[in-house]
Amino acid sequence: MELLPSSVLRKTALGLAAVKAHDRSLDQKSRTLLILMDGSKTVQELSKFSPDPVQIPLLLQSLLAMGLVAQATQAEEVVAPTSAAVPQSVASVVGAAGVLKAPLDLKGAARKASRALENILGPSSEVLCMQIEKCKTMDELVAKVQDLRVVVARLLSVKKADEFVASALGT
Repeated sequence: MELLPSSVLRKTALGLAAVKAHDRSLDQKSRTLLILMDGSKTVQELSKFSPDPVQIPLLLQSLLAMGLVAQATQAEEVVAPTSAAVPQSVASVVGAAGVLKAPLDLKGAARKASRALENILGPSSEVLCMQIEKCKTMDELVAKVQDLRVVVARLLSVKKADEFVASALGT
């Protein structure tokens, strides 16, 4: 997706979570830029905040690729699905209480989800995989996988997103 100077970006749910959690996988320039994004500033306006304005579009492209930001006009596509709209692939591997059906250890489940994401997105998934590895409970891991499903669907396709969820949470 090409960013024009007039493009307006906003944080996604994943971007908001990264800011709230003080995600250390982001470098300081990217984190600052993410914090400045409010859904009303254009790329050109954001460039004014940097001593190296040429670098801003590159950083923004990176944030877009990670699913931390989206074009403001695409806000409806970025919102994570509600529990009523959980895709069938998620419902088939997640129990009614929102936990994995099979009793996996958290570290093993996080590794499995990270591998599934890396298989679909490749090396660019490193930042997102780190977020998976930070999950402290199974419920948190399932929620993170569901959040990342939206990112994968946006970047690739709904089919790939469903494949990711099935692979990440499948037993």
